[in-house]
Amino acid sequence: MCKVLLGAVSQSGIAAVLGFLLSWLVEWYPDWATLAPRVKRLVLLALCWAIGIVLVVVNWRLCGEPLSIEAFWAALAAGFAAFTASQAAHLRKLE
Repeated sequence: MCKVLLGAVSQSGIAAVLGFLLSWLVEWYPDWATLAPRVKRLVLLALCWAIGIVLVVVNWRLCGEPLSIEAFWAALAAGFAAFTASQAAHLRKLE
């Protein structure tokens, strides 16, 4: 379990968790399609960062991993990388 959680605090791990959450969010919140693209991007960025922070805390509580600034910084960097990768296909369409 701990190896899976440690692997999740990476760009690909955060992207996988984010994909699951976004598919659930789109189903749960029917007005998602009507939101402005800027709002959707901000929600996506916030989720990328929040997922990384939550995974660091879960690793600390369940696996005894050290809780440090470096762990949080790595999670935030991975979240930002996941966000950037998710937006690369839409760069020409930004409003």
